[in-house]
Formats: sequence, structure tokens, C-alpha cells
Amino acid sequence: MTTVPTSPAMTAQPRPAAAGVGPASSPAGTIDPVKLLKKHKWLLAISAVAGAAIGVGAHFALAKLYPIWRPVAIFECLPPMTGAGIETAPTANEQEMSRFMQTQARVLTSDQVLARVAEDPQLRELAPQWSQRFVKTGGDGGVAFDNVEALEELRDTVGSRVIAQTNLIELSAAYQNKYDAKAILQLTRQKYFDVLSDQGQALRQQRTSALRDQVTRLEQDVNALQLQREGIIRTESVDSIDDRKDATSIQLAQVTETLLEVDQKLQAGNKQLQQLEAELNSPTGPTFSDELRDLVDVDPLVLDIKRRKNELEALLQSMRLQGIGPGHRDFIRMQANIDGTQQNLEETTNRLLRQRFDGQVDTIRKGLEQFRAQLAKLESEREIYQRRLNDLTRVQARLRDIETEISNKLDIKASINADLQSLIALTNMQAADRVITRQEERIPTDMSFPKLQLMIPAGLLLSVGLIGGIVFLREVADQRVKSPADVALIPRTRLLGWIPDASEDPQGQGTLETALRDRPKGVVAESFRQLRSSIAKRTESAGHKTFLVLAGMPGSGGSTVACNLALALAATDRRVLLIDANFRRAAIHRIFAAKDAPGLSDVLAGDLDLAAAVQATSSMNLSILSAGSKEQRIYERLGGDAMGELLAAARKEFDAVIIDTAPVIVAGDGMSLAQRCDATLLVVRAMQEKRGLIARVRNELTETRGEFLGVVVNGVKSAAGGYIKSNIQAAQEYQQA
Repeated sequence: MTTVPTSPAMTAQPRPAAAGVGPASSPAGTIDPVKLLKKHKWLLAISAVAGAAIGVGAHFALAKLYPIWRPVAIFECLPPMTGAGIETAPTANEQEMSRFMQTQARVLTSDQVLARVAEDPQLRELAPQWSQRFVKTGGDGGVAFDNVEALEELRDTVGSRVIAQTNLIELSAAYQNKYDAKAILQLTRQKYFDVLSDQGQALRQQRTSALRDQVTRLEQDVNALQLQREGIIRTESVDSIDDRKDATSIQLAQVTETLLEVDQKLQAGNKQLQQLEAELNSPTGPTFSDELRDLVDVDPLVLDIKRRKNELEALLQSMRLQGIGPGHRDFIRMQANIDGTQQNLEETTNRLLRQRFDGQVDTIRKGLEQFRAQLAKLESEREIYQRRLNDLTRVQARLRDIETEISNKLDIKASINADLQSLIALTNMQAADRVITRQEERIPTDMSFPKLQLMIPAGLLLSVGLIGGIVFLREVADQRVKSPADVALIPRTRLLGWIPDASEDPQGQGTLETALRDRPKGVVAESFRQLRSSIAKRTESAGHKTFLVLAGMPGSGGSTVACNLALALAATDRRVLLIDANFRRAAIHRIFAAKDAPGLSDVLAGDLDLAAAVQATSSMNLSILSAGSKEQRIYERLGGDAMGELLAAARKEFDAVIIDTAPVIVAGDGMSLAQRCDATLLVVRAMQEKRGLIARVRNELTETRGEFLGVVVNGVKSAAGGYIKSNIQAAQEYQQA
């Protein structure tokens, strides 16, 4: 088997597990409601005031344009009485009382009652405004009242309910005119008692007969189901179905397991056969394995040829000892015999190797045929067991359905019997005698709708909910990374550190690229120290030395992070080399006031070695390798073997190597370098990169050789909300103490 040669940089050590790869991020990576409230508190406060004002305005507008008046009448339901006129025990009739009250509440608003109200001529006199809508003028000039439409409107106007935990029923009517509402309620109450008075014993007998017929039909259905169940039990031997089903399930599982094993063997054999056939079809012929050669080497025919060769070589050696040289006729003849024997040995060996190789191919082919036959047999057995299991399951399901149906019909029968007994008991007392008017309808003094105590909260809820929903949806739709906490929203992504915006640093003197050197007591410098500690904690145990700082988009601050990280590492007495691998916009030489050439491009071109191109800086322990000559800046060399050799040499000379390169969104240099470096960190700018871009780049980086350490959020402003502002203030106060 051939091996692929690797460059020095590629053989340093195995790639460690990628940072952040594993389970999805925890629920902590969500939108912080407290932070969102603080950010938009004034907007929500204004919306609350506006909502209260809307509620008040809506109340007075509705009170003027569409008021609702709801007069009520209260009825009391009495328990049934015995033939002697004595009330029965309340506890014994609690269920009957509940059913009776529910029934009467429905009767109060039934079409039987409301139709009588709509047909009563008094309705047009007592409720003229309500009735006016249903007065129709015919083609002959006559006036008629539309009882059907009036009935439809009464269904919406009149309502009833049982007052919980009491034996009272409330009847109400809702309309814009309180006098008409009271009149409608009065007529409804009167017609209700008329309906109760008209109900007689004949109706009860009719209902009793219908209930008895239902009970008879249910008994017949139950008997038929029981006979069907007994037939299935006799035919299918139900007592043994569970045992047969369990045995079939075990057999099916065993056959399935064996089928999978045979299928795996078949696939493995096919793969091996394909490899051997590929060797046979190769223009150079098959490549024989060491095991096959070992078997041929011990073949008797080969051993015999080797023995003859050894004897001839011994005779040749004897001639040399006797002084017979290469020019002698016997010496030449002996040498020719040895060469012929060697050729015979090679031919015999190749012939035997080919024979054994062909034998292996034939053996595998026969084995595959056996596996296919066994696989077909197992699939047939599995289908039989599966069919048998389905049949047993259907029988069980059918029996369960029958049992359930029998149980349901028996429950219905019991319920109907209970209703029948209740109906018989009610013959001892007329319904009209069990309902009395406890409170007659009166003209209401307060509107039912609108109510100020409800309209103000409704306005508040509507306004604040609408504005809050818009704010929340906007926050969810905004995919930009606004603060370090947003990185937690990206699954399997680690926050490595964050750098505040330069405007947040009270010590704002000096360039941002060398903030750790120019303003060492600022919060920006302290953030880079924390970033250094975070990187060291994750990489020291792995022995990483080369770090690629990769920006997401132009302006993300990749060069700034690379320079300050190099300064931070150099401050810990480490020998640090900062490499400018951004051939498109080189900046490291400008930041440290160094020459741009010779540099990295010259070393990759082979014009000089690493030591000759490295430049010292004014910062102790920090050296830089600038981008180099412009004519030598060939992007493809960044991913070549020369770059790997350069990094291998840098590892020997320096404790840490920081590499700055072009942003990943505009160039592929970073991905090429990530294959050569030990570790990679991604720099994104707050309020610029989106989470989708970060997730895509993270996926690509985790597939490279270098370990992906995590994301650094740069340019974070306290306006992003939450803990950032207080953290920056606390850090600055502590530095000045």
C-alpha cells in the first residue's frame, strides 16, 4: 500500500478535538428579557401611558356609541318532594338537582321559550327600539313582524347560567337600551313559566318509553358483541395468543439479527471482491500481499529451486577459492546456470502467486453466492414471522375493541337507566312547582359594557403587548452579534473573549493596534490580558505554538487582536513571532514602524531563510515577520509546503507564533493557513457580523487540522446593554485605585 508524503508542519501532532464541538449550547444562550426591558424601558413606558389613554378614550367612546345594559332575573330551584310533600335529603338528590338545574337553564333560552317571546305582540309594545329592526313593509304596503329574524336575535340577546355552588339560575338580556332589555327579560321569564305549565305527563311518558327502547337496543348490542367475542376466543385459542406472540417476536428478532449479520458479511465480501477484481484489471497486474508471498515462499517447488540455486552459488564460491576468475569458461558457465535458476525461481514464484490469487477470488465468489442464498432464505423467514405476528396482533386488537365497545355500551346503558329513574322520580312533582322567582328583573343602573376598570388594563395590555412584541421580534430577527452573549445563541460555538470598543476606554491615548503597550492600564489592555489567559488555559496542555488570528469581515479588527495578543504573550517572557500573512493589505510593518521587505513572501519564495527576514521590535521578546516584497506575494504559497517548513522552523526558535491574515469572507488564505497552524481563533466585530456567517466559518474551521479555540468579539459597546457597562466601569476604577 502506498503512503502519501507529508510536510514537516503536517506531522507535528494529531489534531485535538475542535473547540465547541459537542452538544448544542445550553438554554442559557437565549434573549435576556431583563436586558431587553432596560434597553427599551422608555419606549415601553410611553406605550403604557398611551395604552392607558387609549383605554380611557375607548371607554367613553363606547359608552356613548355602543353601551350594553344587562338586567338579570334570579330563579331558585327546589329539591324534589315525596308524595307526602316532604323534601328529600339534599345529599341524596345532589346529582339529580344538578341535572335539573342545568336542564332548566337550557330551557330558559331554548327556542321553545324564545319563539313564544318573538310571537307575542307585547314584545313590540314593551321593547319598541329592539323590535323596530324586524318590522318589514310588504309589497302591498302592509306591515309585518319577522318572527324568524327576531328569534335569531333573541338567541344572542338572552342568556342563562347556573350560579356555581348555589341552587340559583341567572337569566339576563343584553341590549343598548336598558328599558327594552328589561322588557325582553320580563317576557322571557313569563314564557318560561308558560312552557313549564304546558309540560304534562304525556311528554314524560313519551320520554320514558324512548329511554326504555334505548336500553333494550343496548342490551341486544351487548349480547351480539359477547357472542362475537366468544367465537373469536374459540377459533383463535386466545389463551395461548400471548405465548405465541412472544415466541414469534423472539423468532423474528433472531432471524432479523442473523439477516443483518449475513448482510454485513455479504457487503464485506463484495468490497473485498471489488478490491481483488480491481487488482486483476490493473494494467500492471495484481499486487500480491505479504501473506500470499509468505505462502508461496514455503511451496515445495519454490524451495527446491532455491536449494538448487544455493548449491550453484556454493560451487561458484568454491571456484573463486580455487582461483578461477570471472573470465574462466567454467566460471561463466556456472554464472549462467545461476542466472537461469534465478529466472526460473521468479517465473515459478509469479505463477504460483497468480494461482493462489485466483484461488482467493474464486473462494470469495463462492462464499458470496452462499451468503446471497442464505440472505434470501432469511428474508423469506422474516416475512413469514412478520405476517404471523401481524395476524396475532390483529386478533388481540379486535378483542380489545370488542371489550371496549361492550364496556362503553354498558356505561351508556347505566347512564340511561339513571336518567330513566330520575325521570320517573320527577313525576312526583311538576317542574313548574320546583322553580320559583327569587328576584324579578329591574332596570339596571350600571352598564355591563364598557367598564373603566377593564378598558384601562385592556388598553395597557394591547399597547404594551404590541410594542413589546415588535421589540422582541426585531431582536429575534436581528442576526448580528451585538454583544458577547449573542455568541451563546450559536450552537457548539465557544466565546473565547471580548474586547470593548476604543471609545469605552477612558485612557484613550495611543493607537488601538498597540493598546496593551501604549495604554497598559486601560480596559482594552486588560481585556487582551484576559484573552491571553483564556487562550493559555486551552492550549498549554496541547502544546500549541502557532496561532492563526482570522477576522470574519474587513474591519473586524483581526490585525488589532493579533498585535495586542502578541504583545500580551511577549509580556509573559515568551519569545513571540508575529507574522503578517495578509498579502492583500499588509499592516504589521506599519504598526510597529518596521520595513515591509524582506519578509514572509521572500522566505516562501526561497530568497532567504527565516532568521534573515525576522525583525526585532521595541517591545521585549517580540519579533515580527512582515509581509515581504510585493512582487513575491503569491497567495497560493500560504498553503504550500514552504509555509509548513517556515512554521516548523518558527516553532523551534519561538515560544509562540501569531499569524495575521486576510478576513475569511474576502479571501481563502485563512482556511489554507488553518491547515498548517496548531490553533485558530475567529475575530468578529460587534454590530457587524451575523450569527449565520460565524456558524458557517466555525463549521469550516472545525474541519481543518488546527484546533478551533473560539470566537473573540471585538468593538463591544456598553450600549449593547446588560453587564458590559458595569464590567468596564469596575475594571477602570480598579486600575486607577
